[in-house]
Amino acid sequence: MMTEVSDVNVLGEVSSSSDDTEGEESDWIPNSKIADWFVLLHRGALEGNVEVIQIHLLAPFLFGVIKQPDGWIWWAIEGKLLPPSNEVILPGGAVNSLQVPLLKAALSHLLQLKPTIELINVMHVFKQLYEKKKLVSLKTALRLLMREEIIDGIFKRMYADYSPPAKKKACRVAVLLSLWQYCNHITCVMHRNENVVIETKKRIQ
Repeated sequence: MMTEVSDVNVLGEVSSSSDDTEGEESDWIPNSKIADWFVLLHRGALEGNVEVIQIHLLAPFLFGVIKQPDGWIWWAIEGKLLPPSNEVILPGGAVNSLQVPLLKAALSHLLQLKPTIELINVMHVFKQLYEKKKLVSLKTALRLLMREEIIDGIFKRMYADYSPPAKKKACRVAVLLSLWQYCNHITCVMHRNENVVIETKKRIQ
């Protein structure tokens, strides 16, 4: 795991890397219930959730603050969006000019999946990213994403917007990282009944 050197930990303590998932697959809340909840959220509540998702997604790249499991970090390292794990992350100095825009664009595309059925399909892919409570390899994860027509469409739009100079793999990894953050946030709120928005904003203030 990378070393966090930021004086201001905007997200609180780094969570344990040994617990990569929120529970056994049998404990998951049905996809349809999760999708209905997120799609029907009041606009103000939706914006608050989206803000928190983006804060957690970008924190490793902008501040060196890591809340994600080891598997997610290794995806980012292997995809060359984060430096190797033996290098210290310096606040504001861990990324080049392209990585953050890639992640923001990927998340934006995912947030445009308004119809319930599209979000259900994305949540199904999210569950497949786990094997025995651990995240699968980057190669397996990208293969799973490419099988889903909706996500493959996002890949193609990302290629058109960012290639060149962005490589196709960087676009794919950005979508993968964003998809995990997006779906994990929804699952935490629904499965754990956590008020993630309020807790995160308290830590930032």
